[in-house]
Amino acid sequence: MAVLIVSCVTAGNNYSQEKQFRGLNQTELNKKVKVIRGGEKKEINSFDLLVGDIMLLEKGDMIPTDGLCIESIGLHVDESSVSGESDSVEKDNKEHPVMLAGCHVSDGIGRMMVTGTGENSTWGRTLAHLSSDREDTPLQEKLEVMATQIGKIGLGVAILTFIALTIFWCVETYSGPNKASFQFGQLTALLNFFIIAVTIVVVAVPEGLPLAVTISLAYSMKKMMKDNNLVRRLQACETMGGATNICSDKTGTLTTNNMTVMEGWICGSRFGAPSSSSSSSSSSSSSPSSSSSSSSSRIPTSCYQILGQAIAINSTAYLQKRRVGAPVQVGNKTECAMLSLIESLGIDYSSVRDSAVIHQLYPFTSDRKRMSTIVRNNPSPPSSSSAAPYRIYTKGASEMVLQLCTTYLTAEGTKAPIDSSFSSHLNSLIDEMAVKGLRTICIAYADLSSSDVEKPSSPSSSSSSQVTKAPITAPERNMTCIGIVGIKDPVRQEVPGAVGLCQSAGIIVRMVTGDNISTAKTIARECGILTPDGVAIEGSEFREMSDEDIDRILPRLQVLARSTPDLLLRKPYGAKEPLISTIMWRNIFVQVFFQLFILLGLLYAGPSIFNLPVPSDDGDAPEVLSTMIFNTFVFLQLFNEFNARVVTSAMNVFEGVHKNLIFLSIIIITAFAQAFLIQFGGSFVKTLPLSSSEWGICICLGLCSIPLGFMMRLIPVDRFSRVTKSERQPLLSQSDD
Repeated sequence: MAVLIVSCVTAGNNYSQEKQFRGLNQTELNKKVKVIRGGEKKEINSFDLLVGDIMLLEKGDMIPTDGLCIESIGLHVDESSVSGESDSVEKDNKEHPVMLAGCHVSDGIGRMMVTGTGENSTWGRTLAHLSSDREDTPLQEKLEVMATQIGKIGLGVAILTFIALTIFWCVETYSGPNKASFQFGQLTALLNFFIIAVTIVVVAVPEGLPLAVTISLAYSMKKMMKDNNLVRRLQACETMGGATNICSDKTGTLTTNNMTVMEGWICGSRFGAPSSSSSSSSSSSSSPSSSSSSSSSRIPTSCYQILGQAIAINSTAYLQKRRVGAPVQVGNKTECAMLSLIESLGIDYSSVRDSAVIHQLYPFTSDRKRMSTIVRNNPSPPSSSSAAPYRIYTKGASEMVLQLCTTYLTAEGTKAPIDSSFSSHLNSLIDEMAVKGLRTICIAYADLSSSDVEKPSSPSSSSSSQVTKAPITAPERNMTCIGIVGIKDPVRQEVPGAVGLCQSAGIIVRMVTGDNISTAKTIARECGILTPDGVAIEGSEFREMSDEDIDRILPRLQVLARSTPDLLLRKPYGAKEPLISTIMWRNIFVQVFFQLFILLGLLYAGPSIFNLPVPSDDGDAPEVLSTMIFNTFVFLQLFNEFNARVVTSAMNVFEGVHKNLIFLSIIIITAFAQAFLIQFGGSFVKTLPLSSSEWGICICLGLCSIPLGFMMRLIPVDRFSRVTKSERQPLLSQSDD
């Protein structure tokens, strides 16, 4: 019966998992991708890609199909999922054009022509040939070890019991004044002894453990699914519960990833945040265009053109128009926020971008923290008074780009030098915005001579898509600062509560982000991650620290800025911690000795105390007494299940019991089944019906397990079960990405 139930539950659980994850795959794998169809840029589902589509790629994108690279600018692809090699591969349209599905773009931008989709792609064919066997969960592995040990102990006890009974029988039968001669019929006694030994082995082997584990894991999976946590592998139900540290990114995880330009400094003039009504809606779907009335009136009109060019040309994101509502932000959300800003100024970014003749492009990288684009200043033959033939636009981390600037653009459109005092003023503005939780981006430009720019490998046409491969070092020097904008990414409403629940469970939550340290600290405080005694440092400082210094600050390290999300109500257990803790051993031993005392006392003292039939001379108990012993044993286990609800030293074992309908159902069904066996089992289970007083005795004796459970929790064992700090505090990665 147990095998049948385990098989049915496992099969049903597997079916439920596969059904849920077929739907999940539709959501997870069917990502939005950017393509060019009919000469227009569109965002479509990856499942709708067709052979011949031109797909636009940028850093962080997953490649959903096979294809050929037709254009690339610093394009590097992580092919470790296919080749196993950790180093990224540089892609171009000559030597290394092949793009494989299942890989990720690690750096740069490019365009790819789709050549194979679905099962016809490399990744699809690989998945079709793979068949993964289900592995045991960590709990199942531990239970298998424990079951093997219990089985060995049971086998040893069975052998000793058989030997002891045989010796006792031989001495009693063949020695003394009443010794008998040997007869083959006497061997039936040995057969009975063997049956007793086999019974001990069968009872000792915990065949119910697989059923209990399967049901509990399936129940855990269902509970997590109600919280929108879809679990495909049952191991996740346990390993997630063993987490002691959560290191979370900021953008898109703790925040909504819907960027809005809130304030800034452009051409010497400050512009503030949007109105309160706009600000209140920015957490959901608002865009910088909502700040049109406040920003356009404060940004000098003389700077509109240069600002629009610097933002529109030096970006790859775009805004997808909708009939109703704000445009959809497609691509880098920071770029989308700035595109919305210039649109609020009446600038059509797409026209500006299409009219530009791009010469070279330097994509954003984690090391540079900025992006630059070089364009031709005058597509037509320049006049005698024309400016420099090339111009570079740069945007990125404010403090880094500002170091490249020697001048700034004034409201009159003239350049003014950045001396030490003015540099301090700009840095104070950056800090002021960062303290408010704004991501600060500096926008700058510089005019270049022909000698400053690498010659293109082929003549560039008027199309902005024809660009040359950029050299390693961009000519970013003596630049002019156009302005600094502060971009807000609102914290998700549910994050502070989730962080607090993690912390109450003993889980350390840390934020790892590439943002400015001041911005990171502000957002971390909003999330509840950064506490008054917490430590916030930058990745560069962290990398320079010795192991001893890291060990010293690690327990309080909560924010790592400029670096390269199950919620429990208890301290989590590590995957390698013993299955049975010292607290559980204490409970087991107390209950074992107590139940032995009750059952043996009922066997030998019960007849005199409760006026029951006495055992016979051979030690066999009469059926009424044996029925009461059996009934008392069952109710001792039944009431002890309430103690087993709490595996810690918490005193209240009834907390939340009224909410656990499954537990209450098991208790009620077990009690009714026991009553039926006692009253109507008869010779089949060798029981006799009990009177109401005898039932009262059995239930009261079983009920003693609960007050005993309260007293046994007063026995201190915590000092034997502490885990060292080094085991609970894994080191953070010293990566900078």
